[in-house]
Amino acid sequence: YGVRVMGSTSYDNNFVIDGMDTTDPYDQLPSFGSVSFEAVEEVAVHTAGFEAEFGRATGGVINLVTKSGGNRFKASLDYRYAGDNFQTSGEHWDPDEQPTNSSDLNASLGGPILRDRLWFFTALQSFNEDYTPPAAPTTRQWSEQNYLGKLTWQASRAWSLVGKVITNPIEWDYSGSNQFRAPEATWLESWDVISGQAGVSGVISDSLFLGARVSGMESSFEYFPQDGDFTTIGHFNLDSRESYGNVASQNFDERSRMEIDTDVSWFVDDLVGSHDVKGGIKLTDSGYLANWCYMGGGRPCAGGDQGYFFRDLVGEQGQNIPLQMFANVALEEQTFDGSIWSTYLQDSWRLLPDLTLKLGLRWDRSRQTNDVGREIADLSMLQPRLGGAWTIGDAGKNILRASWGRYMHPS
Repeated sequence: YGVRVMGSTSYDNNFVIDGMDTTDPYDQLPSFGSVSFEAVEEVAVHTAGFEAEFGRATGGVINLVTKSGGNRFKASLDYRYAGDNFQTSGEHWDPDEQPTNSSDLNASLGGPILRDRLWFFTALQSFNEDYTPPAAPTTRQWSEQNYLGKLTWQASRAWSLVGKVITNPIEWDYSGSNQFRAPEATWLESWDVISGQAGVSGVISDSLFLGARVSGMESSFEYFPQDGDFTTIGHFNLDSRESYGNVASQNFDERSRMEIDTDVSWFVDDLVGSHDVKGGIKLTDSGYLANWCYMGGGRPCAGGDQGYFFRDLVGEQGQNIPLQMFANVALEEQTFDGSIWSTYLQDSWRLLPDLTLKLGLRWDRSRQTNDVGREIADLSMLQPRLGGAWTIGDAGKNILRASWGRYMHPS
């Protein structure tokens, strides 16, 4: 969250794991809270000027590559603990005023199932944190787990298959806790994400390479009163800034993304230099199910239930006096769908040993429908890309780069 690349906002980026788009289809932020450090092989950040292969971003494309198993068994274990007992008071800091304790466990195990043919890799993370804001009557509790399982099969000398599953359940108890919020006005917040991916890659000939992937992701996000009270109405006092009675609203939503993509690479030598030509097609289908309402119906949001929320003032006798009342009728579940077609063709042309040109063309088309099935957007853009890199000097320490292109915003 809060990732800003080359002057972009946090909503202008694309977050990818092993080539699988994990960007949330609703708010354009990373769907995963975290991935265990023990599962990370490398992280690549492509900034403005990236090739036609990458799209739907005007800031950066962040691609995380996960580890795979091999012919040797390898394991790792990392545990970290932090608490206010390890913190020292200072002139403007007293750790006793906001106690914090956290623990973070990361572990991994990988190795062969069939030597030289089939390997596995697993990783887990378990993070827990308790935090009490200054003068708050309740303590926030954050619990997060991350599990990854991966299989790699070398079907033949030329072809390999990879399958992967990642889950990321997160829960925040007593969310919103602070000195102005009564215990009954805190809420329980949870986020459950699961994704899967299967891919095949292989060498067709000495100069042709093929890759294809199918991936899917589903997440559910919800928040509701910490004490399970769906009847009491929430209040906020404009004078004292206090929240009491109950949390203002409740929310239950589900988000999904399904992708099918394939690409072909063609390597050519001795054609006015060497070329790495790559083309690909991707189809993305996304969905968002929303269910939101104010409190008062006595149960999780159900169609037709009345909900209310009050803003109050402090009267002359110190009592809370209602100033504004907000009312709504729960609409039940609303579903929004979208699809994106993408295709690209690019050439990394090494014209001279110290000069590389990159030529590319990308096309994206995005179609979105609302909760009654009516199309509300049909956007497409042709995006030419041009770039170059010139290595200055024999040592290769200095490179001059330039690029120009059109880029389609992710939203």
